Amino acid sequence: RSEKEVSEKLDLRIATLKAELQRCEQNREELKTFKKSFYLEKCLNEASKIERKTLGDDGSKRALLLGTSWIPSLSIKRRFHPFPGDEIDQFRITHEYHKKLNSRFDELGSIDDFDRLKQFLQIDFDSIYNLSKEIWFYRGEEGGLKAEEKYLRQEVVEVEVSDDVNGRKYKVMIPKTLAPIFKTLLLKYGHHDDLRGRSGLTDGMRSVGSTLLSIVIDKMCRTKVEDVTMDHLKQCHFYLLGIQQITGFNLSRYRDYLRLKFTHAYLGFKAIRWEKEVNEKLDLRIATLKAELQRCEQNREELKTFKKSFYLEICLDEASKIERKTLVDEWF
Repeated sequence: RSEKEVSEKLDLRIATLKAELQRCEQNREELKTFKKSFYLEKCLNEASKIERKTLGDDGSKRALLLGTSWIPSLSIKRRFHPFPGDEIDQFRITHEYHKKLNSRFDELGSIDDFDRLKQFLQIDFDSIYNLSKEIWFYRGEEGGLKAEEKYLRQEVVEVEVSDDVNGRKYKVMIPKTLAPIFKTLLLKYGHHDDLRGRSGLTDGMRSVGSTLLSIVIDKMCRTKVEDVTMDHLKQCHFYLLGIQQITGFNLSRYRDYLRLKFTHAYLGFKAIRWEKEVNEKLDLRIATLKAELQRCEQNREELKTFKKSFYLEICLDEASKIERKTLVDEWF
């Protein structure tokens, strides 16, 4: 009985392993030749342009667009939210809606849900649009904009900002360690008049906005672009939007570049990462299945020819004599 049961279990396990092995090998081959959508090809192209760079490489425009997220220290000197409470609540609902839509692409590395990866590789315009909306409607966590104490306790220096439109110059006060960053920003983009601010903006608020913008940039250049997450994109966009809200700085084109074009690069790196991970998992799974299949087949063959002991042969002989009889048949 035990021998028959083990043999049947081995047969079933071998059949199951063969079916799963065939499925994994088919998935691996399909992944090699799977045609990606036009929109994902654009994302992969954007990713290839900035591969292996950090967020600050080349001093390019994208270096001013994306900061790594950071965990504020416990000793926060100042927090304020640039948006009214009713707007925050309304936007948060919309943000959660788009976040839920996008959640189907959060974890794509499972080989047991291969169809979901294929859906991502066939991503369409609407899916990219939803990601953009999740970034746009994000309004930050509790506390709003944050400035760390290590910046606010520094000695400040005066930096001059030119207003080419009105022919004026403004003086802003910037923490000493941030001044070189702000001066570089002015040197590269100051001629666009992006940092003039709204009419009537006080020197104090202009200094606050300039300091916050410099902090965002200071938090950059520490993460490789391919490691950027959705949280990084949302956090940076929120800060740029918040700074624009309180100062009137014209940061729209930087935010749009972040929200639109850089979303493509983010998705491209996501596709590269998950496709590689799934391939590696499939290779490992196939190797594991082949090893287990070989072991089960060897066990089955060994069971067929395994030499039983003399005493077990006696037991088998006795069993064959009274097969299909009841316990008392031999008594009568």
